[in-house]
Amino acid sequence: EPFNPGFLSTPAQSGPTSASGLLATERVAMELAGHWEPGIMQGLTEDGKGLGDDTGWFPFPTIDGGAGAQDAQLGGGDAWGVSQDAPDEAVDFVKYLLSDSVQQGFAKLDMGLPTNPAANDSVADPALASLLKARDESPYVQLYFDTAFGASVGGTMNDEIALLFAGQSSPADIVAKSQDAANMEK
Repeated sequence: EPFNPGFLSTPAQSGPTSASGLLATERVAMELAGHWEPGIMQGLTEDGKGLGDDTGWFPFPTIDGGAGAQDAQLGGGDAWGVSQDAPDEAVDFVKYLLSDSVQQGFAKLDMGLPTNPAANDSVADPALASLLKARDESPYVQLYFDTAFGASVGGTMNDEIALLFAGQSSPADIVAKSQDAANMEK
């Protein structure tokens, strides 16, 4: 029973009883999260610091016999996307968000990892700095699977994973249901 009581109904990142809030207030020991977590937790504690220097991370454990590169990363950068038909203003806005000054300000606030390498030296948080090093030394970064697969397949996969944690699904079910969703898109 590794999860907090009521974990299936625990919201992700809003308020002191959310997963992020429980971590920020030291009511749980860890959370599967991303580079944004220190910034989220800052907003969930009275002092505005989250866990501060007590924040750390570790790579997802390897599986004996598993394939793939152990130092590969899973993530999404800043998760911005602009379609080819987007207006010029959308492109200009993303260019602004990725500018040196904006990215450096983002990094200085310890809100997550900057996408622009010019801001790397602005990351002061030790946990984020070590995560930045791991990201930059990775042979590749795989976009989050639910995002890469799209709303239909990714949503099905996420739902089935929640059912797995609830004891109502299996790894084989996750694969089968996700494949079924992909087949429906064809």
